[in-house]
Amino acid sequence: MLLLPFALALPAATPVRPVDEAALASLLRSTHPGPLMVNFFATWCAPCAAELPMLQTVVIAHPGATAIFVSLDALGDAQRVQELVDRTGLLSPVVHLQAKDPAGTMLRVVPDWPERIPVTMVIRPDGKEATRFVGVVTASQLSPVLQSFETVPAP
Repeated sequence: MLLLPFALALPAATPVRPVDEAALASLLRSTHPGPLMVNFFATWCAPCAAELPMLQTVVIAHPGATAIFVSLDALGDAQRVQELVDRTGLLSPVVHLQAKDPAGTMLRVVPDWPERIPVTMVIRPDGKEATRFVGVVTASQLSPVLQSFETVPAP
């Protein structure tokens, strides 16, 4: 097995943390210093998995923005979720919703939940939803939204 020198310097993907309905609701309503991108995905959703690296790249390109990725996989799929996170190299926090009925939970937690994924939301620093993309989002769609809510440092 050949190891490339630069491969050793790559950061490890983030560990997936379990989150319940109340914690997810609190996360989505919390205030933060800049825009928060929240992406809802599942391991069985091919378009979701395909867009994860791009979403991470866009957030990294906007230092004032933060991100959280929310897995809507079934309760017993924690290992599959971690494997996807490892493969895609996500560095932002990843949580796995612990709910017997993720769809029902999402209907309670997110107003006007579209009942399909992927969904990417941008939450303003005051904790209110700024915009929502249902389906795969592109970098050219997401980047300007994040930029519009970033705080500009004082000179």
